[in-house]
Amino acid sequence: MTTQSIQEKLKSQILGKEFSCLLETDSTNARLKTLHERQARPNGFMLIAEKQSQGKGTDGNVWASEKGNIYASILFEHSNKINTLFPLYPAVALAKTLNNYQIEAHVKWPNDVLVGQKKIAGILCEGVSGKYMIMGIGINVNQTTFPNHLSDIATSAKLESGLDFSIEEFLADFLNEYETLFYGKGDIIKEWCHISRMIGKKISISQDGKKKEVEISGLSPEGFLQIISEGKSETLMARRGLDISVNY
Repeated sequence: MTTQSIQEKLKSQILGKEFSCLLETDSTNARLKTLHERQARPNGFMLIAEKQSQGKGTDGNVWASEKGNIYASILFEHSNKINTLFPLYPAVALAKTLNNYQIEAHVKWPNDVLVGQKKIAGILCEGVSGKYMIMGIGINVNQTTFPNHLSDIATSAKLESGLDFSIEEFLADFLNEYETLFYGKGDIIKEWCHISRMIGKKISISQDGKKKEVEISGLSPEGFLQIISEGKSETLMARRGLDISVNY
């Protein structure tokens, strides 16, 4: 991975304008947090690694982190944009980037990015309230094999398209899309609903071990999932303890 290749295609003015590349780290989120607390990094600073030894997914899951993919974390200074809508932006930006490569991606609430019924990326937002937020993302780009427990639920850009991708160009394209969305004047709720396949679908969900069929009606102004269950409207605010089927 070369810094020049990223910079040549990078049009963003904030996200990734300053960055560091590592051959390997434990977790880009954890490493960036440590670096920032030792010496403050600027808003939009990005840390990239070619490989992670302890990549983190949601709910404490381990994210498979082989070479040939993108592992990056971006620092966001505290602002009024660090709110409940924050996790939606990177998911929509990545789905749009993949679509631009003719890979039909869509989003599942809140920020899973899927191709068909398989996950192509993991996004984990962590921060210190009132101080900063770190958005970490792992994108399966050129990976062609996965561990047995992931082979039926994970995919990559290469598997979906049959093409080899430049990691640097793909990352730059994602950052350009992300900045346009995050700092632009568009409506992220509308963007998310437009690129999702969930709206209006009847989907099986499991909440705290209780399974039920619901209809997805949209997102609240805060970005929470709105459903219709047994004829009544509900808003699901927490992801923890919630499992949403991908069969829709």
